[in-house]
Amino acid sequence: MKKIYLLLLLVLLISFLTADKYAGEIFKLRAGVRNYALGNTGVTDINSYATAYWNPAILPLVKQKGIEFMHAEEYNGLLKYDTINFRGNSDFPFSAVITRIGINDIPITKLNDEQAELSNDNRPYIDRYVDNSDYVLYLGYGSAVNDKFYIGATPKLVYRRLVEENGYGFGMDIGVLYMISDNFLTGLKINDAFTTQIIWPNSDKEAVIPSFDLEFSYLHNFDKKGLKAIRGVGMAEIITDFAEDDITVQLGDLGVDFHAGIEYVATENLQLMVGYDIDNLTAGIGFNINKYILNYAYEHELEDELDNSHRISAGVKF
Repeated sequence: MKKIYLLLLLVLLISFLTADKYAGEIFKLRAGVRNYALGNTGVTDINSYATAYWNPAILPLVKQKGIEFMHAEEYNGLLKYDTINFRGNSDFPFSAVITRIGINDIPITKLNDEQAELSNDNRPYIDRYVDNSDYVLYLGYGSAVNDKFYIGATPKLVYRRLVEENGYGFGMDIGVLYMISDNFLTGLKINDAFTTQIIWPNSDKEAVIPSFDLEFSYLHNFDKKGLKAIRGVGMAEIITDFAEDDITVQLGDLGVDFHAGIEYVATENLQLMVGYDIDNLTAGIGFNINKYILNYAYEHELEDELDNSHRISAGVKF
């Protein structure tokens, strides 16, 4: 086992050195409506249905299987984000997430006379409409090392269609989960652990270099009437390729952004959530009615030029 860990570490270090270009924006929207409401956290979230995205090491602790469908529109409806999340359980520790990120009906213009300069007599016109879309398939598997420590891996496949070019990619995320106690969890997710590669037809390549999500969460149960439990979670997003003016804290060659959330479990069927997502505030509500689930999340953009974001999902447990 030690030799395997050393080999994984060596490959990870090599991937840092060979990465030549950053193309990880398609993974930054993250998955899961309840996770969005909790400040975009989820590495220790046993109740998330986007387990393949967040941390497949959670799967051995999950009691019920389930499937969830999510739809979101951002930037005044220009960007469409849809996911299908399947979560297994301890008897079937597999998970899958399929995401589509798309911008539809993008106008492509031409000049009446392509050889002449733009002018009042040579105006552009719309020649056709195209779509930009990214599809990512995450396939997660988790396993228990012992009753405290769990590991998981998520291979992922990428298909990108930008205007009229198609690109294909592949990579892997690795997650671990450690139970400090029954209610106190810590988890680490290594995103793009061996450098995710995006390959284009003209032989160009893009590389998404590794980043890390380190998370802690604590669940406190109450016996008082009307309050079942409260859960707090904090996550540090550690980035290895960043712009200095687009990071919260810089530690040498690493950049760190912060996420946090509080979940109030009012009853078995109702959860209220608030969070902090880097510089934005989030909130949400979750309903469980028998085997059916419904979640809504809202993010308040503090930047004036950006619109607020909404996400909604529905699913079923079985």
